[in-house]
Formats: sequence, C-alpha cells, structure tokens
Amino acid sequence: MGEGNEEKMDRTGAKKEENKVNQEKRKSEIERRELAQAHAGEIVEDSGVLGTPRLMSQMVSVRLDGQLVIELWAAAERRGATLSDILREGARLVLQEEHAEAERQADYRIGRIDGAEPRIASSPDKHLLASAL
Repeated sequence: MGEGNEEKMDRTGAKKEENKVNQEKRKSEIERRELAQAHAGEIVEDSGVLGTPRLMSQMVSVRLDGQLVIELWAAAERRGATLSDILREGARLVLQEEHAEAERQADYRIGRIDGAEPRIASSPDKHLLASAL
C-alpha cells in the first residue's frame, strides 16, 4: 500500500516538473517577444547591409492539446530544433502527401491523331516502340 503512494507521488512530482519546464519555456518566449517589440523600429545608422529581397513568413496561431504540445517540445529537443521547426516540418509532410495523392489521381485523355481511333492497351505496340527509339 505504501509503494502505491510513493509511485503516485513520483508521478505527481514528474508532472509538476514537466509543467514547470513548460512554464519556463513559455515565460522565456514571452520575454524575448516583449524585448523584440520594445526595440521594434529602432534603426542604427550605417549598421546594416542591404540584403536580397525574400518572402516574409506569416505567423499562424494554432491550439493543440497539452499532451501533443509536450510530445512536440520533446521531439524538438531531441532533434535540436525549435517547436516552430517541428510544426513547419509537419506542415510540409502534409503537403507532400497531398501532392503525391494528386499525382496518383492524374487524369489522362487520349485523343484522335490523324483520324485514327483511340484504343486502350496494356502495353504499347512494338511498331510504336520502335519509332519512339
């Protein structure tokens, strides 16, 4: 009976530590954002170099359940990446899958050439292969 209470206390302690880490990360991110906003628009004369134009990223807000966020933070730490990097990678994978699916569903139309009737065949005729090579 005592062991069960110890295990429960260990899990509770681990959960509190996990919440503390997440709160520290959130606080750190908020502090960095506030610092950046406080200095937004400040220009130091002759301090920059003209760069090449590029497309600006857009900020997107999403709501995720707590367990998913914890797992994503852990994955980011294992990979040495940011949470944003992990989310961008996931978004790219979704789009790659959609593009692959669209390619599999391509619609091909066979038309008439010089009055010849179109026909369906599982393999090309030998004379067509010879003329293509």
